Amino acid sequence: MKAAPALTLAAAALASAFVAVPAQSSVELRDRLETQPRAWSAIAGQDAASVMAMASALASGADASVDAPYCDSNPMIAHTLSHDFGESLVDDAKVNKADTQLWGSDVMGTWTLVMARPDKTSCVIASGVGYSDTTNPDVFYHKAGLRS
Repeated sequence: MKAAPALTLAAAALASAFVAVPAQSSVELRDRLETQPRAWSAIAGQDAASVMAMASALASGADASVDAPYCDSNPMIAHTLSHDFGESLVDDAKVNKADTQLWGSDVMGTWTLVMARPDKTSCVIASGVGYSDTTNPDVFYHKAGLRS
């Protein structure tokens, strides 16, 4: 049995509409996130300032665990953020006397706050979505709870 050409055309049009919907949805979501960035502490249930204090107190080379921030050598953190997330260094700032770095990706819309320790180790403090190169870096520190 052969399908009618009109029915085949209608089915193809319907299928292409379903394929196009997710792409449009992601564009709308991206636009909304850029105007309303979101943040998460690196450890669930703790604010970013507490995570910074914990990261400062970790012994150099401490093993990762679920109740400790992710820390690694400065070059490894930089490589991971650049390679895996397409993020680049956006800002360096002192927060509570600690050196912090904001990394962000305008393409992916992600951002990460990292604390650089004196022992050449960096720890992820917070991350989020809604990054844009046009947004003042202070917005992301504020969203993470590190600035008022």
